This record gives sequence, structure tokens and C-alpha cells, in this order.
Amino acid sequence: MRLAYIGLGSNVEPRLQYLRFGIHELGKISSVLDVSSLYETEPWGFKEQPRFLNAVALIESKLDPFSLLDALKEIEARVRLPRFRWGPRELDLDILVYEGVRLKTPSLEVPHPRMRERAFVMVPLRELWERGWPRLTEEALF
Repeated sequence: MRLAYIGLGSNVEPRLQYLRFGIHELGKISSVLDVSSLYETEPWGFKEQPRFLNAVALIESKLDPFSLLDALKEIEARVRLPRFRWGPRELDLDILVYEGVRLKTPSLEVPHPRMRERAFVMVPLRELWERGWPRLTEEALF
């Protein structure tokens, strides 16, 4: 079992219901240990869209990073309509950090390559750290 931080976001109504769905479905594929508060944030990338609700979940999973990514994409596919990159989304799930793993492939990069640039990731992540959860790898984050 490995720990992983998962970023969650939604900017299509009902945003809160989509995030609850995402957390519920995460619980079917792993153990959800904690979830940050919700944060309403400006869109990143394409700016002409509704504001996002974001959170970070800490999970414990038996899945390797690639299997976890596949499972997250399956969860998203149940509710997400196809749109353009960085456009509106019902549910977005991203692996931010995966315990003991640093990798860069065409389909997956861990830690998430742009997480340090995004307050909507770092603020809820720091909230979980302040609750005493591990940072997993200091060098991966700073």
C-alpha cells in the first residue's frame, strides 16, 4: 500500500456534487484517509470559464501509479464531457504525488509537473500537511 495525493477540481454545476462523486469513487479503488477543505479558485489556462472548486485527497492505494491513473480516468469518464484542454470540466482528478515514485513518461509525470505553480493545489496540500500528513518527498515538492 502506498500513499498518494490526488487533486480534485470541478467548474461545471453542480460542482460540489461532482467532487463528492469523485471522492466517493476514490473510496472504491483506495482508502481515502483525508480530504482538504474546498477552495473556490480562478480558472487556470483558459480564463473565460466558471470558477473551480478544488480540493486534495490523501489516499492509500494498492494500485501502481499507472493503474491508479487509469482508474482516475475511468472515474472522470463517467461524468466528464469531452472538451478542449484546460476548458470546463465536470470532474478533474490528478495524481499530484505518489509515495516513493518519481517518473516522467508521455502519459504520466509524478510529482505533477505544474503543481508548484498552482495555488489551487498547494493551498489544500499544505492544509493536509498542517494536519500532520506526510509530504512524502521533500525534494519532489520544493
